[in-house]
Amino acid sequence: MSFSDLTFLFYFLPLFFAVYYVLPFRFKNAALVLGSFAFYFIGAGARDTLLLSGVLLLHHALARAMAGKEVRTRKALLIIALAADLFCLVYFKYAAFILENLGKLTGTAFSLVELALPLGVSFYLFQSAGYLIDVYRGEEAEKNLIDYAAFTIAFPQLTMGPILRYREWRGALKERTITREDVFSGFELFVVGLCFKVLLADQLAPLWASLERIGYEYLSTPLAWLGAVSYSLQLYFDFSGYSLMAMGLGQMLALPVPRNFDLPYTARSVSEFYRRWHITLGTWFRDYVYIPLGGSRNGNARTVLSLTVVWFFTGLWHGASWNFVLWGVMLLGFILLEKFCIGNFLKEHKVLSHVYLLFVIPQTWVIFRITRLKDVGAYFSRLFPLFGAHSAISAQDVLKLLSSYWWLLLLAIFFCLPQPRRFMKTPRQFTRPAPAVSALLGVRVLHRHLVGQRLPLFPFLRRPFMSSRPFFLLPLCFVSALALNAYAALDPTGVYQDYLEKLDAADAARRGNGHSGRRRGLPVERAQSARTSSRPRPRSASGPGTGARTGARTGRARLPLHHGGRELL
Repeated sequence: MSFSDLTFLFYFLPLFFAVYYVLPFRFKNAALVLGSFAFYFIGAGARDTLLLSGVLLLHHALARAMAGKEVRTRKALLIIALAADLFCLVYFKYAAFILENLGKLTGTAFSLVELALPLGVSFYLFQSAGYLIDVYRGEEAEKNLIDYAAFTIAFPQLTMGPILRYREWRGALKERTITREDVFSGFELFVVGLCFKVLLADQLAPLWASLERIGYEYLSTPLAWLGAVSYSLQLYFDFSGYSLMAMGLGQMLALPVPRNFDLPYTARSVSEFYRRWHITLGTWFRDYVYIPLGGSRNGNARTVLSLTVVWFFTGLWHGASWNFVLWGVMLLGFILLEKFCIGNFLKEHKVLSHVYLLFVIPQTWVIFRITRLKDVGAYFSRLFPLFGAHSAISAQDVLKLLSSYWWLLLLAIFFCLPQPRRFMKTPRQFTRPAPAVSALLGVRVLHRHLVGQRLPLFPFLRRPFMSSRPFFLLPLCFVSALALNAYAALDPTGVYQDYLEKLDAADAARRGNGHSGRRRGLPVERAQSARTSSRPRPRSASGPGTGARTGARTGRARLPLHHGGRELL
């Protein structure tokens, strides 16, 4: 269950907050723990929930056992915890990858068992390990199991981060006050993140799927660069959208969830980019890997060694595949180049530094996205067609896709700039529209889910509607959503069930005919994705910090591309 799922938006979220706000403070942490377990169980199942519970109890017990012990004992307990964390990661995430490559090296065939990766395992293991390291270094261990569990498995950050520090939550877990301003400010952040995810990232995803259908080796050079740019934007709004939603939910709970993205595409170097991208993960590697290895304090050789270790494991953290290792190595190369060669040049030339970053980063995301190294090579041969007999492929394909996606790309580029954030920080301009926009978005998503069509968005955004007071609109939206869903679930007249049967029959007929043509001026692939975007998607490793989410889009229904009455595929 993700934050953009209808189950979360219309069932879990209103019910949880209705209970959470009514309870007195001494029961709020317990309510958060129970709600987080329910959230995780619904989305991940019993096996993953048992693993999460085991990790929670083990780290809490070991942290308490460290209190008052000598250094040698604390180190032994820390090693036990880190070994257990490493075993979980290797067993669930890297075992098949290791055995596969070991078999290729030795010529031995190993029986591989593909294990489903537990939801969010990398995030909560890293967070728990960081907590134990802090306790080993002298911070006070949390004795209350409920408070520690609230920190570890709080649902806003459980599956997608950010990676938290207990020192940031200790005070709020012991005493906090929830104000109306915090609730509505958090709701605004949640709505913005939901819009980033649903209206930008999900709508850009079919563009990359179109490239996969065409085939990487048949792309024109302009289309290959368009695909790299579009995936860069899609990944950013996918993950930053979830991070903003986590921040908003944390603010509604009166709990501090740190910002995880800081306008990374306005950076002027690769080093600065990753100080702005997935900030909490970079901070974790800096504090617990880079600095303990010596960092930059012991000469250039130790600096290179520390950076190599950090970026090798950063690549592996995102997925068990060689393309992630190659991605980390490529970033390491650019970071070393900036540190020892061109760093001063980039600082002195502002425009050229931005051009350099926007040229490099989309290439790295291509490596991140494509899992097979052979396909990576094919894609780069299209990005840089300096050699080969097919370097002059027609560029009509890029015009076809640009005609459908140009406005989304422009909108995404605009929201990568600082101006929208400045607008959002202006209370007079932004606090009032948020509940109205959220209501509109909820109606739009529900209508698309039930009817299979998209409602026009912008005609509703008029000044009288935007200026209405939010204090009664938000609970009205929640109550209305619950009433609609209750009626659909009960279905006393049988109308809803008849509609579902007709919709399933229409989908079956559509699949039998191959494709349904165009709808409302959209290309075939986007019309199909609009009908299927709200359906459950399989989890797979793909996006920094997203683990399973981004790669699942490749499972969308694939239809041939048409141009001028002929198929491109």
